Amino acid sequence: MPLPPNKKSAYSLVEILMVMGILGFLMVGVLGIFIQSHNGMFVSVEKTKINRDMRMFTGDMANVARSSNHFFIYESFDAVDRNDVLDRKTRTQTGDFLVLVSQEPYPNPDDDFHITRIVGYYRNAATGALGPVMKFEIDYTPANYKKASTNQIETLLPAAGTKGTHEKIVEMSEGLANGSLFMNYEDRSIMIKGQIYHGNEYKRLTDTYNLTVTPRG
Repeated sequence: MPLPPNKKSAYSLVEILMVMGILGFLMVGVLGIFIQSHNGMFVSVEKTKINRDMRMFTGDMANVARSSNHFFIYESFDAVDRNDVLDRKTRTQTGDFLVLVSQEPYPNPDDDFHITRIVGYYRNAATGALGPVMKFEIDYTPANYKKASTNQIETLLPAAGTKGTHEKIVEMSEGLANGSLFMNYEDRSIMIKGQIYHGNEYKRLTDTYNLTVTPRG
C-alpha cells in the first residue's frame, strides 16, 4: 500500500543493525584474506632470500677453495682465539672462523712458496647465538708476496678490531657443528653446517645448510 504523500520512509533500528552486522562480517572476511595473502607473500619472499644466501655462499666458497692450498679453522675472529698456531683446530674440531690461503712458488717454479692471497669467513656472533657471516679478502701483489716459511699466518690476519666491518655474505646464521659453523674434516676438507635465517623478530624462516669443500692443495 503506498505511503501518504506527506509521510517520509525511514530504516528501522533493526534494519540498520542487520546491515552493519553484514558489513562487519564482510570486513572480517576481507581482512582475513588480506592477512593470509600478506603472510603467504612474506614467507615466499623470505624463503627466496634464504635460497639466495645458500647459492651465493656455496658458489663463493667453492670458487675460493679451488684457488686455495691450505685452510685453518679457529674458535672465533677474536684475537684471543686466533693469535697462535696452537689456536688452529685439528681433526673433527670446530670453530666459527675459517681462513683459506693461496700459495705458489715465486718467482720461479722451483723457488720457495709465497702466500699470495688470504680469504676469511667468520660468524659475527657468540657460539650458539644467531649472527651474520662476514668475509674478508687480502690479495698481495707480487712485490708484496709473503714467504710462507717465514710468515706465520696468524700474524697476517686482519686486526680483531675490524670484526663486523667486512662484507656480509649471509644475513643470519647459527652453527650446527657443536654450535659452530665450520668443522675440520680429517685435515683435508671443511664441513660447513648451519641454519640460515631470514625474517624478523615476529616471524623467522630457516633452512639447514650443509656443504663440504676441499682446497686444491
